[in-house]
Amino acid sequence: MSKSFNIPKEKIALIEGLDHLVSSGLGLYESLLVLGKNPVAKDIHSGLSSGLGVADSFGRSNSFNQYEMDLIESGEKSGNLEAAFKGILDLQHFKNELRSRILSVSIYPLLVLVTALGTVIFMVGYIIPSFQEVFNQSQGDLPELTKLIFELSNVLEAWLSSFSFWLGVIFLLVFFFLYRAQLGDIMLLVGFSIPSIRTRIISLIRFSFFSIMAVQLNAGIPFVQALEQSKKFLMVKSLRNKLDTCLEMILKGMTIEESLRYMDFLKDPELALIRSGEKSNTLIHVFSGISRRSGMAIKNEVELMGKFVEPLILIVVGTIVGIILVALYLPMFQLNQIF
Repeated sequence: MSKSFNIPKEKIALIEGLDHLVSSGLGLYESLLVLGKNPVAKDIHSGLSSGLGVADSFGRSNSFNQYEMDLIESGEKSGNLEAAFKGILDLQHFKNELRSRILSVSIYPLLVLVTALGTVIFMVGYIIPSFQEVFNQSQGDLPELTKLIFELSNVLEAWLSSFSFWLGVIFLLVFFFLYRAQLGDIMLLVGFSIPSIRTRIISLIRFSFFSIMAVQLNAGIPFVQALEQSKKFLMVKSLRNKLDTCLEMILKGMTIEESLRYMDFLKDPELALIRSGEKSNTLIHVFSGISRRSGMAIKNEVELMGKFVEPLILIVVGTIVGIILVALYLPMFQLNQIF
């Protein structure tokens, strides 16, 4: 068995090959022979040859997580392995897209802000002191704005080393707790107190939920089982608890729309579509459609924020730099008094 195969890139390459070959009409057994150079393909092929079922053969390779195994088992039972392979690929695409959009929302503005602050700190901490040494040799009074800038520079210079240290500590703590389950709840509490951030968090949660549900339903997984599996993709513990309550409500006989209404982040138009899809047995199309629209909404929000945040930061930083430059050049206009 291959332990090194857990590298996502290699796993996806195998699934892409199986998806292509099986959808082209080739049987799974023959497809595995074509992909026989892959050690995991050999393991799966060996399992089939010994009389094991499809899901058991894939499971013996220890290369697929429980969610992927659920998709494969569902595809085996329904006779639609193509949908199972496509579901695994869609899941990987969903993860990559969600990661990309989260990074676009958070990292890019943060990098722009850090770069801008670094520029200002460099000017105040290093450029201004150079001018201060020259002006201190003069006998005249400096403009009030220049004195203020010099005072701020002295304070910043005194605290620059400790400031950099504590800033580094804060970043390390953030990245450390990034891997803790509690981070989701902390982010939710902090983010929900800020309207603009709250809207974006809800958009990401909505996109995540509808996307993973659409992938599972398209792969033939029953709705209740798909809802159960969706908990793994909700990083916020409070939402996972609410989803457990929704599952209990459905099992007690309540409609899907009535149960999902408890999830808070779903909009009334979306719940209306779910109610209609439940009655017409078209929930697959409903969740797929909402997922696409949610993805487009997030994409538009990211683009809009990029167009708004970057110029705003540049304006603020430009204003600060402009004030500093004016403060440094004012004494030069008073050369007769200074020199």
